[in-house]
Amino acid sequence: MIKKFLPSYFESDHCLVNLSNSIAASFGLPTFHPTLSSVDSFLGKRRNNVCIILLDGFGRNILEKNLPNNCFLRNHLVEYYSSFFPPTTVAATTSLLSGKFPIEHGLLGWDMYFPKEDKNISVFPNKISGTDEIAAPYNVAQRYYSYDALPERIQKGGCQAFISVSYEKDHPNLIKILKRVETFCTLPGRKFVYAYYENPDGVEHWRGIDSPELIAELKQIDEQVEDFASKLKDTTLIITADHGHINIQSENLNEHPELTECFIRPPSLEARAINFFIRENKREEFVRLFREIYGDKDFVLLEMHEVLSKKLFGSGVPHPAVRSALGDFLAIAVRDKALFMNGTDFAGHHSGWTRDEGDIPLILLEA
Repeated sequence: MIKKFLPSYFESDHCLVNLSNSIAASFGLPTFHPTLSSVDSFLGKRRNNVCIILLDGFGRNILEKNLPNNCFLRNHLVEYYSSFFPPTTVAATTSLLSGKFPIEHGLLGWDMYFPKEDKNISVFPNKISGTDEIAAPYNVAQRYYSYDALPERIQKGGCQAFISVSYEKDHPNLIKILKRVETFCTLPGRKFVYAYYENPDGVEHWRGIDSPELIAELKQIDEQVEDFASKLKDTTLIITADHGHINIQSENLNEHPELTECFIRPPSLEARAINFFIRENKREEFVRLFREIYGDKDFVLLEMHEVLSKKLFGSGVPHPAVRSALGDFLAIAVRDKALFMNGTDFAGHHSGWTRDEGDIPLILLEA
């Protein structure tokens, strides 16, 4: 099969998983992987509040390209570290909240195949992929890939934990998210607060990473976070991201029926880390066609057993349900192409194997 060298962009000992384990250790909880030394020194001061703000899509390239050196966020930058593969929201936020690598918790991409449902399902919306139809009367991902999240573990350990996220109806914008965090931080006792904001990722997807809309959004984020931080007391504040972002050129798989005829079902995971379930008698033909259509510069095509043996989804014991969800091949984007079944209007995307998608900032301050 096709084998190519993949640069070491994703550091398994200097990534979001290590950040999660640093926080767990600071609350006296067992850890699953090593901690992050640059965070441990801050957390060792044991302030009452440990707060994370995760800005979706706020990668190193986004910060450096669009915000000035003297802005609030860059003034408090400690270092850059790594997301992991695939650098995408479902995998990354679940790793942050579980303290485990994607292969361990099993939630690898926005769309996944669930064998017991025999459907491709968009994980977070809980909808059949590509539709607005609810996948089931229960949360499918939680049914098959449940885990003990860091806030619940902290609560069981005797401390408080809270979340404030943009997908909750009462606080969809950053000001409301941060106002709620501010309220939590005034409560007595030691506590962990996790905040998530869906931008700049949303702007990047539709407008790209060079747009005036993105610059305006980032300027607003910087100002709002600075105002929020000025009101905190007795708090360790950590600001980070789940992944970076790049501008893309989209490819429509349906324009190549000779290729899609090899499929058992539509592919899943992500447009830049896309898995294929291939008919047994079409495997060699699929590889040949993929190479003829897409060449060998934009994607690395690997058999799934190679992906797992190379531990591209991280180390640890694989989740028992994950292998049956992965299929036969994985195409990993290494330049700016992205594969969709019906094309897309997206200007930007992530989840591929580039440094711009993998490098994220670690911003720390004490109040």
